[in-house]
This record gives sequence, C-alpha cells and structure tokens, in this order.
Amino acid sequence: MANDTLNKFLTTVRTVNQFRRLDKMGLATPEMGSKALVVCVTTIGDLLLATPLIQALYDVLGRKVDVLTNRSSAPVLKGNPNVEFVYIWEDVCGKDIAGEKWCNIMEYVNIYSVRSPASLVAKLASCEGRWHFVPNPFYEEVKFFDRALRFFSHRYRRRVHRELHIVERMLSMVGLERKDIGKYRLQMCGEVLPDWIFDKLEYLELPIVGLHLAGSQQIRKLRPEILIELVQSFPANWVLIGGPAESKVADRIMSMVSGPIDVTGRLNLNQCYSLIERLDICVAPDSLIMHMAAAACVPLVALMGNELEELYGPYKGSKHNRVIHRHAECSPCKLKECRKFDGYSCVQDINAKEIAGSLSEIWNGILEDRRNS
Repeated sequence: MANDTLNKFLTTVRTVNQFRRLDKMGLATPEMGSKALVVCVTTIGDLLLATPLIQALYDVLGRKVDVLTNRSSAPVLKGNPNVEFVYIWEDVCGKDIAGEKWCNIMEYVNIYSVRSPASLVAKLASCEGRWHFVPNPFYEEVKFFDRALRFFSHRYRRRVHRELHIVERMLSMVGLERKDIGKYRLQMCGEVLPDWIFDKLEYLELPIVGLHLAGSQQIRKLRPEILIELVQSFPANWVLIGGPAESKVADRIMSMVSGPIDVTGRLNLNQCYSLIERLDICVAPDSLIMHMAAAACVPLVALMGNELEELYGPYKGSKHNRVIHRHAECSPCKLKECRKFDGYSCVQDINAKEIAGSLSEIWNGILEDRRNS
C-alpha cells in the first residue's frame, strides 16, 4: 500500500513537471483564427462540464475547436455547434503522436487540457512542436498540492475546493475576465424519445419527477429503502433513471410501488438528456444526471456527499434548485466507500423526508411562477 501511494505521488510529480515544461515551450497568447484542441480523457461528466470552455474558445478564437475524448463521453458533443471534429482516445492512444493517422497534433497551435492521460503529456513534452498549452488549473495543478497536503491540512483542502466552481476554473484557462464568465452554460443536445415513455404518464396534474438511482461510485449510491419511501411519500409521475446496473434497484422499487416509469438501461445518453428536459423536477446525487439537469435548466434536488457543492455542485441551472449536503467535517474526500454515518456514507444518510420537503418547495415555486406568468 505504501509503495503504491509513493508511486502515484511520483507519477504526479513527473506529470506536473512535464506540464510546466510544455507551458514554458508554449506561445504567449492564443491567436484569433488559430486551431485548437481540447483534451478531455476522463469521465462523461467532466466533458459536459467542459462544454462552457469549448464555447468560450469558439468565441475567443473565432472558429470551431476539435476535441480528444473517450468513446463513452463522445455523445455529449453530438450536435455541439462549437465542435469541428471529435477524436476518440481509444482509437489513437497507441499511435505515433506526430503521425498523420493520429489527429496530427503538430497542426494545433492551442492545446487546452481539461484532463490528459500521463502518457499523452509525456509524448507532448518529448515533441519538437510549440504550442499555447494550457493545463487545467485544478485537475493538473491544484491537485498536485492537494495530494501532497492531504494528510496535513484538511482545512486547507476545503478552502481551496471552495474558491471557484470547476466550470469557472476551466473558463479561466481562456483568460476571460470574471464578468465575462457568467454568460457560458453547460451544453448538450438530445435525441427523439420513444413514444412509450410518455404514453405511460397517467396523472398529468402531478409533477413529472426524475429520480436518478445511483451515482458513479458506491459512496454516492442512494439507499433503496430511502428511494422507495420517497416515491411512496411524494405524489408525482415518477421516472426512474439509470444505466443497466441500476435495473435491479428499479425492479425493487417497482415491486413495492405502482406507477413509476422505469427507463433504466433503455435510453442512450442523448435520449436521457431529452427525457430530463421534459421533467418538472429531477432528484440526483452528485453525478452526470445532476449536471445534465443543470444543463437543461430543470429544477433539481442535488444530493451532495463527499464533494463540495461550491466545486462540483449544479452549475447555474434553475433558480428553484435545492442542494442537500451533510457538510461532514471529513469532506471533501476521495473515498470509494464510507460507513461513518451509522454504517452509511454522508449522502446515504440523507432521508426521504428531507428530499420530499425540498420537492414540495420546488413544486410550490414552479406553481407560483405559472400563476404569475
């Protein structure tokens, strides 16, 4: 365990040094009309959070940008008016970085790294090209010091994490002034939904509420018994959202409560976004679905756990948004599992009554807006 930790730390040091070398090699400022590549080889949610950066680059450079990302993340950029071409990391990672079969990276004047694999950074640092290379100020700079001080000052980590939202940190990579950052929002496009979803809605006078059944990590997964109690206690047209892995939880809810619509594992990413656009309210832990709801400006009950809402909470979105957070002394943390709250993690400690209360507040606010419009 100690050797693994040391190896990860040394890898981080080498990567940061390579980033600094690239930065010194780079040009002073981006030039209008110059070609740009955004590198985002990470989670789907991080690419969605990077869409304001892509939009800002389009405005600053006056042309569409190219993106290098994972195959699973690429649908986020479908229909994005600011993107020219999407390169898939899995298709190019083993090829010569300067070769024509790759994305011919030597043509790019600007490279903006949302999150880059260490292997790519090493290859870039060994090339002869000159770029305006901009690393993510949080993932690839702050994170280095964050890891170094993790065991020494938790208060320091919390202060750093609360300074700016991750989207605003990425927008700072373009050099925008604070007053210009506010106009950029998360962007995503949907796809046509199958008719069977809305054919099942029975009580149109009730709100359509989407319930995301799980986060990407065990520490963020909601307890099935809480979800069942929530669906039973708040009258709504409930839509159960999730991937194939959440189908068992959905089946358990459906066996206990009649009426919910189960779409777990039945929609692709863009169809899921179209579904979220049609919701009245969405309930989600810190996850891709939470950020999709924010992008669609759908009123949201966000259940934050081991991360802080100031850094990773819903970005902009609806004025009716509510965030429920235990604000545990140990957050933020990078644990995958936790049992500090009577055997559960901080997000799993949130109860159905709290969520239902927030749903009632949001729905009353929506009805008030409709009366006044």
